[in-house]
Amino acid sequence: MPEENTVSETLTPPEIPANTFILDPETYHVWSGRLEFKDSPASRKSRRWGYILVGVALIQFVLFIVTARTTGSVVLAVLFGLFLGGIGYALLRSGQKHITWQKASRIILGELDSIEGRLIEQTLKKKRLTSNLVIATYKFTNPEGIELSGVATFERNDLINRRMPYSGTPVIVLYKNPKRHLMC
Repeated sequence: MPEENTVSETLTPPEIPANTFILDPETYHVWSGRLEFKDSPASRKSRRWGYILVGVALIQFVLFIVTARTTGSVVLAVLFGLFLGGIGYALLRSGQKHITWQKASRIILGELDSIEGRLIEQTLKKKRLTSNLVIATYKFTNPEGIELSGVATFERNDLINRRMPYSGTPVIVLYKNPKRHLMC
């Protein structure tokens, strides 16, 4: 399981304007008119834990099956292995989301339709935490010439008490088909 801390891959776009708004700056970055993809720490962590849980599920499954004496023990081992393996698989898929989008999609320029930030306050162990959930609606024209729109959300605490971009600001959309598209 190699670490991909410094690996950056460049996607070839139409020329991307410098004022393009990026919703997920840990993963996507515009540099010299091109979109660069960098694996985020959250994706790496998700994949790492996914591999660990799938490995633990396989090891426990084999050990319990070999040492089980009753049918009930075998059934319990299978259920527990499926539970751990399912969580591990979900973590692996979550950590691969941006890589999958990068490999199987086209880059299309769109524009911001509307954007708002919602402050969410939580109390955790007597500590008050505030996070900023950014909700952006965007629109773009797909390769077939049909105008489509979508909604994207992301936590951006760096935008608390800052001016949000205006409607019409350029955005980057990764497009697979009319029902599957993602704002970077």
